Amino acid sequence: MRALFLAAVLLTAWSSSEAADLNWHWIWITPAPDPTKGWTTFQGEAPVHFDGTNLDATVSGSGEWEPELHIQGRVTGRFAHAVVTQLGTDASPRQYSGTYWKFRSKLLDASRGWGSDRIVLHDGPNYLGLYRETPPVP
Repeated sequence: MRALFLAAVLLTAWSSSEAADLNWHWIWITPAPDPTKGWTTFQGEAPVHFDGTNLDATVSGSGEWEPELHIQGRVTGRFAHAVVTQLGTDASPRQYSGTYWKFRSKLLDASRGWGSDRIVLHDGPNYLGLYRETPPVP
């Protein structure tokens, strides 16, 4: 009975850490408001809720202007889809699609399960990338 309880506690801790709001590095590249200026790039770190399937985040950039993006999406296999809303503007939400990459080393390797998650999304000329490193298994 004690072993069953311990297994349940460990499973709960593992699943909740996978869904935790960890900081991800993000980058958003979009055409500049003035077409003669080329591209505008925003990047930073932000907490992202990602449980392996559902994605939810609000990121804030800085630069010429300070966009705030709300990202809500879903990952199915290696396919990612999200609705990206630029908050504080009258811009309509945009549909982004792309890929999801999950890299993990083997537990027996020296890095003991270290890895990363990468979500790459685009809608026409706009590109949004999210990246996090996952810690090794203790």
